[in-house]
Amino acid sequence: MSKNIGTLVTAAIRPNDSLDLIASAYANEIMGGLHRATASTDRDSIIEARREWGMMCYVIDQNKLYQLSYNKVSTSIIDNRNWVQFTGGGNGSVIHLDADTSNGYGYTASGSNIITSYSKDALYIVNFKRTNTGSGASASLNIDSLGEKSLKKTSGSSLTNIITGDLTTNYQYYITYNGTYFELLNPGGGSSSGLSNKYYIDSTETVTVPSSNQYWIYGDLTIEGTLDNYGQVVVVNGDLQNTGSFNIYGTYSNIYFAEIDGQGQENYVPRWKSSYVLTASSSIYDDTNQVIISSPTFSVSNNFILPKGATSGYVLTSDSNGVATWQKGVNKYTGTFSFPANATQSITHGLNSKSIIFNFWNEDTGLPATVNVYKSGLNTIDVMSTVAVVNGRVVIIS
Repeated sequence: MSKNIGTLVTAAIRPNDSLDLIASAYANEIMGGLHRATASTDRDSIIEARREWGMMCYVIDQNKLYQLSYNKVSTSIIDNRNWVQFTGGGNGSVIHLDADTSNGYGYTASGSNIITSYSKDALYIVNFKRTNTGSGASASLNIDSLGEKSLKKTSGSSLTNIITGDLTTNYQYYITYNGTYFELLNPGGGSSSGLSNKYYIDSTETVTVPSSNQYWIYGDLTIEGTLDNYGQVVVVNGDLQNTGSFNIYGTYSNIYFAEIDGQGQENYVPRWKSSYVLTASSSIYDDTNQVIISSPTFSVSNNFILPKGATSGYVLTSDSNGVATWQKGVNKYTGTFSFPANATQSITHGLNSKSIIFNFWNEDTGLPATVNVYKSGLNTIDVMSTVAVVNGRVVIIS
């Protein structure tokens, strides 16, 4: 065993008394250990003789602790690029990054040499400086030149590709590393599962419908990738175009809402395609059965069912949802009478109503005339004209 060289001591250097108000040594003048620097330039000025791999240095103006990390950039102990911020060993650390791109989808970020390797225990808070663009459905992130890794987003219980416009400057994104990909949690997704119904699933995607969830598509559903269905998938007025993998662990339904003027489909629910007025020459189709209206008055066949409950004088109408009901129509009475001056004439209109609208005019002149009207019952009124009207027109509406 070789002997040490230098000023050799055989005991620890200590003050004469533990109460002496002096230090036994200065940390900045020893080799390794914990040093203190006013600024990063002072840290970088630590001489080689006082450097040791793994030593610490606290920088006052940054309020940060740095460690001299072996081979972070090089094996030279005087290479100041080997100083990395100490975050407690990397386990469970949170690191904020700004990421930018020159091609619209490949992002790079610098952690100021904080990150020595991608860790499954680290949480990265990333601010993307530009929205992703490009024709490809992909994006990647490379931190401190440690390697480009694909970015995936959570969608329900699956991971899918980042598509154009997914990464915006509006958020700070939470990102973790699973050993293969970076996983991104979109803060705009709220507390829901993040399941987005897509009518086209490309060959690189896996979409999972969790249990107790529904996946409704109007029109064709095209699957070139994978759709794992643990809930309910419903395709309405369209077909399933499956060249990928459709794994049904829940239920699948294909239903049609047929147009009322076209050929029907099995399990159809009829509805009006557009505004439709029935005329004497109209014809409509209900499923495969044609109903022809051939005259101003007609009967509806059993193949076209109208709501029951109609009575004389009622009109078939519908609400904004197309639900038809019978509504009481407008009833009218009209007639001409000769009115002597100041004589009362009783008119029976037969409308059986407490609410009526009364109009009166001189049929010969076309001008309205003034009369006094008295309601004497649900079907009768008394009318008195103050002047003689030979040909007076009475119109009563209920």
